[in-house]
Amino acid sequence: MGLAFQRWADTESLNLAGGDPTAVTVTAQEALAWTTVNAAEATGLAHRIGSLTPGKQADIIVTGGPGLSQHPHLDPAGTLAFQTVPADVRHVLVAGRFVKRDGELTGTGLPALPARADRSAEAVLGRLASAGRPLPGTPPEGWGLVARMSSALQEAPERR
Repeated sequence: MGLAFQRWADTESLNLAGGDPTAVTVTAQEALAWTTVNAAEATGLAHRIGSLTPGKQADIIVTGGPGLSQHPHLDPAGTLAFQTVPADVRHVLVAGRFVKRDGELTGTGLPALPARADRSAEAVLGRLASAGRPLPGTPPEGWGLVARMSSALQEAPERR
């Protein structure tokens, strides 16, 4: 989404003038750097994470396989950024330990997870209720405001 937004922002004036971009402004490879090396630097953790370097913690996702979304093999970064779907994730290692292997989650207790999520939600809502703080919900006028804003944007695209 970040890559799509950046490309849109970079070409908005051209598009509004009726033109079409002739080249991408940010590559998929650059966007992958945003989520790895650049993210580690931005959070002050580049000394520990962000690249596959000896001594750093490496969380690795291995994608591929026979799925149609992985073919044709033309641009690995583009395939990863634009075409890969969850079913294409073959392995995931976090801190050197498999959490997904051969397409299957490991050590998660997945069959029990929905019940745990339900109990957790009930506990959170119980704590809110006992504190006298119910969830606020959507204000009665909330959806009307969203609908009016959406209509206004559709009627006046030049103001975007």
